Parts: sequence; C-alpha cells; structure tokens
Amino acid sequence: MKAYAGQVKIGNCPEANLSKSRNVGIALSTGDIVCFIDDDAVPEPDWLDKLETGYSDPNVAAVGGYIRNHTGVEFQCKVTVCDRFGDGHGFESIEAANPDAGPNSKRYLALTGTNSSFRRHALLEIGGFDEEYAYFLDETDVIVRLIDRGYKVEYVPDAEIHHKYAASHLRTTSKLPKTIYLPVRSKAYFCVQNALPGTPYTEIVSFLQRYASGLKKDKKWYLDNGMIDAPHYHRLISEIDKGIYDGVADAHSHPNRRVMTQKYWTDRAQEFHAFKPLLSAEKRLKICLLSQDYPPAQCGGIGVWTHELATGLARMGHEVSVVTRGHDHPTVDFEDGVWVHRIVPVWWPDRATPALPDIPPVIRDYAYTAFDEVQRIHARRGLDVVSSPIWDLEGIACIADGSIPTILSLHTTFKLALPFKPEWTSNQEYKTHHVDKIIRGEEWVLNHAKHILANSHAVIQDIEREYGMKISRSHTSIVPHGIEDYSEKESLPSKNNGEQKLLFVGRFERRKGIDLLLEVIPTLLRKYKNLKVDLVGENNLPAADQATYKDLFVAAHKGQADILDRVNFVGTVSKAELLNAYQNCDIFAAPSRYESFGLILIEAMRFGKAVVGARIGGMQEVVSDGVDGLLFKSEDAADLRQKLDQILGDPDLRNRLGRAARESFETKFSTEVMCDAVAKVYAQLHPTESAEDVLGKTPVEVKRKAA
Repeated sequence: MKAYAGQVKIGNCPEANLSKSRNVGIALSTGDIVCFIDDDAVPEPDWLDKLETGYSDPNVAAVGGYIRNHTGVEFQCKVTVCDRFGDGHGFESIEAANPDAGPNSKRYLALTGTNSSFRRHALLEIGGFDEEYAYFLDETDVIVRLIDRGYKVEYVPDAEIHHKYAASHLRTTSKLPKTIYLPVRSKAYFCVQNALPGTPYTEIVSFLQRYASGLKKDKKWYLDNGMIDAPHYHRLISEIDKGIYDGVADAHSHPNRRVMTQKYWTDRAQEFHAFKPLLSAEKRLKICLLSQDYPPAQCGGIGVWTHELATGLARMGHEVSVVTRGHDHPTVDFEDGVWVHRIVPVWWPDRATPALPDIPPVIRDYAYTAFDEVQRIHARRGLDVVSSPIWDLEGIACIADGSIPTILSLHTTFKLALPFKPEWTSNQEYKTHHVDKIIRGEEWVLNHAKHILANSHAVIQDIEREYGMKISRSHTSIVPHGIEDYSEKESLPSKNNGEQKLLFVGRFERRKGIDLLLEVIPTLLRKYKNLKVDLVGENNLPAADQATYKDLFVAAHKGQADILDRVNFVGTVSKAELLNAYQNCDIFAAPSRYESFGLILIEAMRFGKAVVGARIGGMQEVVSDGVDGLLFKSEDAADLRQKLDQILGDPDLRNRLGRAARESFETKFSTEVMCDAVAKVYAQLHPTESAEDVLGKTPVEVKRKAA
C-alpha cells in the first residue's frame, strides 16, 4: 500500500477480526456506498459501476453480484438465500431463489462478503458490523439487521468478482481447516442473535447439536483419509465444542450486540478523497491481444512482444485482455494489470460460422476457440480493438467475423520461414496438408484484415515479394518492437576483469544462423585468448542426419581443449538467467538468415552491448551500421568473422557502439515508446475517439496514412 500513500485512505486494524476491519473502513469512508472485497479476489473492471445500478430504489441498502471461482470462468456462487440459522443455499437467479420479503423474513437474500456493498448511512444506522464476529457470517448478520429495519437487498449479476482463494491463518491452500473455533463460535452466536424471538430456544439448541455433529463427521473423514493427523483431528473436535459453548454464551453476554456508536464514526471521519485514474473512461481503450505463447510459460518472440505490449498498455491505463493457450481447462487470471484468458481448443469439425478458408483442423479449432473467447469478453466488457499475430492464423476467425476491428500484426510467416525448415519440406504430406494451407491462410488474412501492424518496413517488403501481393500502405502502421528496461532494475553480478564474452541467444536452427557462428568461433578463439563464448537456447534440434549443431561442433573439435573449454552450450534458461547472460556479455551476435524484426538485438542493446547482426529483414532497421552496432552480409561467415574481429580488437569501438546502442534503446525501443505508438494506432481504429484524444500526447511518430 506504500505505493498509494497520499492517493488513498489507509486504515489499520490491530487484530485479525473482519468485523473490526470493516468498521475501520466504514469510518474512513465518506461516500454514499461502501464496498467490500477480499484480498484474494479481483473485481471486473466495471464492478463499481455495476454495483451502483442496484441502488436506484432508495430502500435498497445492500447490493452484491455474482462470484466466479478460482478458474475465473466457472461460478462459485450467484444468488444466495440464508435462513435465521445462517445456513445458505445457492440459486441461479433471484427468481429461482424466491426469497421472503420484509422484516423478520425467514428466507432472505444474503450477500457474500467478498462481493458486497452497502449504503453508508444504513450501516451507521445499525451500528456497523457486530465485532463479536471475528470471522464468518459477519456480513450475513448485517443483512438480517438491515432487512429487519425494512431495507431491501439487491443483486446485479454483472457486478462480478473473481475469487482466487488464498491460504490464511484459518485454512490451508487445499482448504483444510487449520482451526475451526472462530467460524463455529460465529455460527452459534448468529443463531441465538437472529433466530430469536421467532424460533423456540429448544429448536436452536437442536440445530446447533446437528451442526456440531455434522462438523465432527467431516473432520473424521479427513482423519480416516489421511488428510489430517490424530492431534489435528482432536484439536478440531475440541474447538467445535468450545465454539458452540462460547458462541451461545457471547450472545447472552451481548444481547444488544457489539456494534459501534455514533461517536465511533464521528471521531474517525475523514474528508472525501477522490482517486484519479491513469486515464479517464472516455480515453481508455478496451484491447484484446491474441498470442498462443504468454508468460510464465516458455515464450518465443511473439509471446515476449505480446507480454511487453499488454503490460505496457495496462500501465498507461488501458483495459487489456490477452487470449492465450491454456491446459486442462479454461481460466481467467489478472496478471500484472492484464486479464489473461487461457483457453483449451475445442474440436469444431463441422463449424461453418464465421466462414473460414481451408486451413488445417488444428489451426481452425484454435482460431474458433479464440474467437469465441473474444466474443465472450466483448459481450461482458466490450472491446474496441483486437490484435492478432499472423503466425498460426490465431485471429483468422476474428478477421472473418469483422464485428470487432481486428489488427493483424506481422511477424515471420510460414512462407518466410519455409526456406529454413527442411523438416517441413522433407515431409510432403505435412507440407501439403499443413504448411501450404497455412500459407494460403496467411495470404487470406493479409487481404482481409482491417489494418496491419508491422514491426519494420522490411517485413512488409519481404511479404509482398514472397506472396506476390501489394499491401496497402494506407491500412498499414509500422511500430518497432519495444521491451522493458531491466538494466537498472535487476541486481546482476559483474563480469570478470580482462575477459571478453561473446553471446548468442536463439534456437540452434539454420534460420538463426548458428552454423555461421560456429564456423567462425574457432578462429576468433585462437586469436583472442581472453575470449569466451556463451550459446544460449534450445540446442537439441537436428542439423543434418539427426545430429545437432552442438554434436557436430564438438565432434569437429574433439581433443581441442583450447576451443571446447571456452565454448559454453548453455541450453534454455530462465528469464533471470537470460538477463544475466546479456548483462555479462561484451558482444552480442545475431547471425540470423532472417528476422522480421530482431528482438534479440534490442534485448542486448538495452544493456549497452555492442551488437552484430545480419543485413537482412528487420535487423537492418534496428541497427544503424557503424553507429550503434555492425551489420554483416547475410549468410557470409567471413564477413561475420571480420565484424566480430573488428569489435574484439578495438575496445574503444566496442564501448562507443555499446553507448550508442543504449541510447537507441532508450529513444526507439523501450516499452513506453512502443506502447504509446501502438495505442495511437489502436485509437485511430476506434470509431468515437481520435488518437490525440486517447493518448493526449504523441511521443513517437507512427508512419501511417489515415485509413
């Protein structure tokens, strides 16, 4: 909460008592409505707006909404009706619940504490929360007292929250009770306070006996199934008996409840404090990004770019959703300010809407499933724009439907990658039924997308050449990729003095040019005795005859310890380890035969490293040759060796290139620069707002004509 000091009111409660905590919050509040949510819950973006709609009737004193469970998809509960013993029953709607109306109702609408709101004046009128309830039934007791005063309770279904469930001092992550005393005491206390005088006392006692018996049976099941040990079991049994006894005794000790006086509220009152959002509602875009890869899973370039874009746009104040691939079952989570929807593809063998071209079934099924999730998000939150990468045609169904403006982002396509994928061309059936169909699908989306977002001029030109088409520049925007600046945020070890490190990051495949680099490394190692080489990335891919590039290199230099001892085949690494590798290198080499952009180059440039890339594709737009790096002739190993030799032998050149690389990163390739530019592109597709209205500023130029 320190980050919000001065922006929000912060109260403190000295003990773990929910009712006391809620009363502290009520006392600090000055608005008309007080809302409550648990610390393990996340509200939908429009939660407060939706709750407010439930108060159109002045006699409504409490409003709640539906609650989704930890999956973010399924519902934990919708409408709850409780009785005078505090037992609740769930229903699909208020109509199905059919609660009683008016004071002394035996079956009444009740709210769950994690999604509840109340008129402040009504809370003050009844003295707030009864502080005898440390945990459990605290909000239900408030509901009973409000109803008995003649107030009403309302539900707004769309006022949703996601209850993620966290462990606490009362329960484990697997929902096993550590202690049960407080909820049992609250239950007994509630029954005496709220069942009387309309229920005979003997009936209350009989109910509590049945309640205790049921609890003990449940705990015995935990014991019998090895979920708790004997000491734990006996402690819980003892707590059940003590909780019942103490709850009944407390109800008799506090017949008028432990509620707050008017003086309590007056002494703690504070002035109204308006919270200023990052963007006003009319300037906030609702954006959905598609990417099969997304952190924390292992990600390629598209996944990294999507994460940087999503989190960056969210930090600007936009409402961002990401649809990505999940496992086992669909989930929705709120991560780093972004709504992440993980989907599991559904088999759609006969689906025809929206109509798609002939594409592989696995691609079709994912595209339809992603489209359905986009439509679900749109129906719930509304969307201004959808953005999808061309790779794997994730957004083809969204483009075909056309109901939401959908941008196609350009990356390396199947046709551009084909020359470097011998495993595709060697399997004719796979090429015919998968690769060729995807390539035709790529051509289809290029012709049908409402707008195209490219990361470089080169990728547009390369696609036009390979596909024999002309992409309309009036429907195209160019925004270079950007990444977050970790250079000052991470605590990274310094490298050894007197040693030069050359770094490569990427898959060991022909397109990444690993064969070119391995060809020149021995010569450089023999010339520079202080040189070491780190090769980071998946290195078990076959190069030829099932042998890997690593195996071929090791075999070719068998017995040459001066070579092999200074080449480190690192393999795949964690994000932290990758950052360490960038920080600790002196020179970064990207010998790729093709990159639509060259994200790895700016990953090194942000650390102020001298970089060497190929003069092809987007890399020649990332690196200004001789200014912030060097470019070599694509596929020319001799020229690659010469450029690396040039930097290794000239420390002044290396330092100058590194400083310029860092400056280029700050001015052209940071997340902030990219997100500002992309937001402007999205805003231009938004039918009601201009780009200037949405951004309020134009920190970078977006090279685009009006669509």
